[in-house]
Amino acid sequence: MGEKENDSLATEEQVDAVMQFANGLNQFFRTGTWTPYTQNVNLLSLNNSPVKATYKDLVDALSKSLSNAKDIQGYSEFMAVFDTIYSKTINYYKSILAFDLTWDCVNAKKEDYQTKEYEEDVRRLRKFLTNFDYKREFNEKVIPALVNTGIFYGWFRDSSGTINDNPLDDDDVTIKRKSKYSLQIMPQDRCKLTGYWENGLLYDFDMSYFLNPTVDIRLYDPSFIKKSKEVIDKSSIKGLQYVPSSQLDSRNGTYALWTQTSPKDGAVVFKFNEGNFNIIPPFANLMKPTFNNTNIHKLQMDKNIASAWAILYGNIGLLDKEKSGQKPNQTAFTPEALSKFMELVQGALQSIMKTVALPLEDTRFGQFKDSNADMETNALQTSAGQGAYGSSLIYNTNTTNQSVVLNGVIADYNIMRKLYPQFASMLGYYANKKTKKFKFEFEFDGSNFPFEREYRRKAINELASVGITLPSQYWASAYGYKPHMFQRALEEAHYGNFQDVLTPLANMYQTNGAQTKETENGRPKKDVTEQSDSASRSQDYN
Repeated sequence: MGEKENDSLATEEQVDAVMQFANGLNQFFRTGTWTPYTQNVNLLSLNNSPVKATYKDLVDALSKSLSNAKDIQGYSEFMAVFDTIYSKTINYYKSILAFDLTWDCVNAKKEDYQTKEYEEDVRRLRKFLTNFDYKREFNEKVIPALVNTGIFYGWFRDSSGTINDNPLDDDDVTIKRKSKYSLQIMPQDRCKLTGYWENGLLYDFDMSYFLNPTVDIRLYDPSFIKKSKEVIDKSSIKGLQYVPSSQLDSRNGTYALWTQTSPKDGAVVFKFNEGNFNIIPPFANLMKPTFNNTNIHKLQMDKNIASAWAILYGNIGLLDKEKSGQKPNQTAFTPEALSKFMELVQGALQSIMKTVALPLEDTRFGQFKDSNADMETNALQTSAGQGAYGSSLIYNTNTTNQSVVLNGVIADYNIMRKLYPQFASMLGYYANKKTKKFKFEFEFDGSNFPFEREYRRKAINELASVGITLPSQYWASAYGYKPHMFQRALEEAHYGNFQDVLTPLANMYQTNGAQTKETENGRPKKDVTEQSDSASRSQDYN
């Protein structure tokens, strides 16, 4: 056999891997090694990989972050359980985004808004949003992963099968049951970033995951069964060569047991920082100062215990005629007598109700004095302040300046709101698959800070006061409602004769007669959005 022919043969390891994968495919057609216990383990391993570390391990990993990204992710998950301040910081950032949604039609002319086609596409859009609980899916699945590890690999699932381009029509006979949409968490350690497209990032998947006999491939999108067969089908190797530049329709190439995935099938990926492809937890640098919080706590406890102990001491007197102390045994009393007195003192000190005479001169009470009693408090405040601008919400720093707190939480919100465009692009891509003629652009906004939402409410009401009335989805966003639910509520109130049973509320500022407590001394009291502080008023929320 020639040298070139020998080079073209697969190695023993490659043949063994293919055979294992082929044998693993048998589970598609039989009952696997499945139990509630193994299934629970599989779920836990999807996105949980904490790694215990020493301070040295942490510093070494951070100093070489490019090659240690996976370890740093594991350290972050560990610290989220191990350290209170790190955990509070992570949970604080998780809770900021409100995902208030608005949309605009990008290809409609003014004459289109009254047409049946536009009305039907809006109905399809609202139907899609009704069947996809985006606030829950994004807040409960994606945001925690982004804050903890910096990345989330998922799959957009259609309960009726693989996501397709079919518009949502009630009379569509091809849809046997109403589709529900959700984000499935993929095994995070089996996914790898490999590219990007106009709406986000792309990743490949390690199909050897399904070699595990405890994993049921049918729990994943139906396209994976097809991909599994393609990986081991020698007749299709030429047509499935790994080409990084493949278009979305052709992202089915394979390399070894890795396969490309496509957003057209449902593959989605979110990253905290889209400016680079290094997957480092966004708050990785906070782990260093918080790592020593446990040691500082132990030192503080040791000092507290030491402060609870004391020493009673004094000088043993000498005989009057021998003050020099140059002769032995010239003390006022013998060591044996002193020992008896010390036993009495020790016994008496065990109860504050006993007294005893101690024949010592210049008796003193010595106790440990902590010159840095606030050591732990200061350390916790420092680490909390390094983790968030609004650190007073994480750890009580006794800050009384309201403008400082407001500007701090606004700065934290601006860190998180940078994620909104990724979610808007993903939502728009799949929502526009379900419309026919008109296409829509989505935008997320808003935080869960009450003052920020009040600011948006005041802004939209001020526009309305000068005759600029925006569509209902903008009002829904400002008040924290889902736009499709808000619209249905308006329709029910209008067509359900709600006005007939409602007693109109009088405008307190236009009522003649008695004034409210807030207005009896002049204009209404200022709320938090009307701060006189120039820094607060100049802050750009939009």
